[in-house]
Amino acid sequence: YTGLLLSDLVAIDFWYTWLLPVLFVVSSIATGLAAILVVDALMAKHVQKTARSLWAVGAVLGVFECIVVAVFLVGRFMFSEAARASCEMLLFGDLAAFFWVGVVACGLIGPLLVHILATKVRGTALILVSSAGVLAGGFFVRYCIVNAALFTPMTLGGFA
Repeated sequence: YTGLLLSDLVAIDFWYTWLLPVLFVVSSIATGLAAILVVDALMAKHVQKTARSLWAVGAVLGVFECIVVAVFLVGRFMFSEAARASCEMLLFGDLAAFFWVGVVACGLIGPLLVHILATKVRGTALILVSSAGVLAGGFFVRYCIVNAALFTPMTLGGFA
């Protein structure tokens, strides 16, 4: 709902795209799945078959979320000066640490690396670490997207 609401705001070019609801939905599904995996890992004595299936789905969602984030940023970077300034704030500016550490490292790359490690080593700890990263990343996706918004000057009849 939030992604759909924000994507309809014409005055903020960074949000004004159909990709924003897609990003928020994918991130929401990933964080919801991570929360389920945390509860399951803490409650069950052994990882169940269903949890293993959900774990695999989490890896696929992680890859898809990486693609959506990249396409979103490239699209916004090319859309307008205001949207480009928002992207630059995320990639190089005030929000860069939150984006690179919170979104990219903790939320995307870290969990995917843990999934790769889990092909060699099994354990509840890996599920907990990966899920914690996804949950933190989900928070930082929203934090970064909301805080990177810059208003686009609106003109009326050619006058600013």
